[in-house]
Amino acid sequence: MIKAKIEAFLERKEIRDIFDIEFLLKKGIDIDASPQILRKIIKEINSLTKNDYSVKLGSLLEEEQRRYYVSENFKILKSAINGKLLGK
Repeated sequence: MIKAKIEAFLERKEIRDIFDIEFLLKKGIDIDASPQILRKIIKEINSLTKNDYSVKLGSLLEEEQRRYYVSENFKILKSAINGKLLGK
C-alpha cells in the first residue's frame, strides 16, 4: 500500500498522499523505496505550498493538526527518509 501512495504522491503531488505516507510510517510500515525515489519525496515535500497546507490539508484535518503540519512540515517522514538515505 505504501508503494502505491508513494507513486500517487510523486505523480499527483497532492499533500493528502504524503499525509497518508507519514500516517502509515507512524503505524510501523517501512518505506521501501530506492534512494532516488526517497530524494524525490523529500524534494516534493519541500515544494508544497502554503495553499497545500491551508486549503488541501485543511479540508482533511482539524485546525490543531493542520498547525502541526504547517510548522513541522512532515518532519517525522523526512527524518525517516534521511535516516534511510544515510543507512541508519
